[in-house]
Amino acid sequence: MDCSNGGAVSSEVRRGPHGATAILKLTSEDDHGKNSHACLAQYDLVVAPAANAAPVSTPLLSSDSAWGRKLSGRISGFSADGKRVLGFVREGGKDAIYMLFDFGVTHGRVALIDLKRSLSQLRAVHCSSDFAVAGVSDGGVVVVQPDSADACGQKYRWTVDAKGALHRLPEGQRVAALFAQ
Repeated sequence: MDCSNGGAVSSEVRRGPHGATAILKLTSEDDHGKNSHACLAQYDLVVAPAANAAPVSTPLLSSDSAWGRKLSGRISGFSADGKRVLGFVREGGKDAIYMLFDFGVTHGRVALIDLKRSLSQLRAVHCSSDFAVAGVSDGGVVVVQPDSADACGQKYRWTVDAKGALHRLPEGQRVAALFAQ
């Protein structure tokens, strides 16, 4: 979606264990700053931790930058144990953003990890221009790979540290895939 006044879009519902659901909502509007000519974007994650549980909305990120910049976000899914919701928010333009979000369902906290500097590693493997969450390592670290349907996506996998640096996944390291419905 382009950043504009009154812009709104929601992701499709992602389902997790025990009937949990998650939706990513994105809205945009004039930032109401005097003579700023900027557009405010807001990303909110709405999670119901179990079937029939009340959904809770958590602000992930807001950004104030140029009108018309491309805004996008997607939920990759729930961790296999249902304790985390993982996904990405991305913005184009002069002040581009590419963040991995890691939301803790039980404590309600979110970690935002900046992947913008790591895009060069992704481009170097010539598979895709976008990341996908492959799952979580045995040590609880998020594992990403190129968002590619062919074998290339499986060949290149990295763990992501808190600063957004990518580290090649060690050979034979087990990865728990995201929850599959």
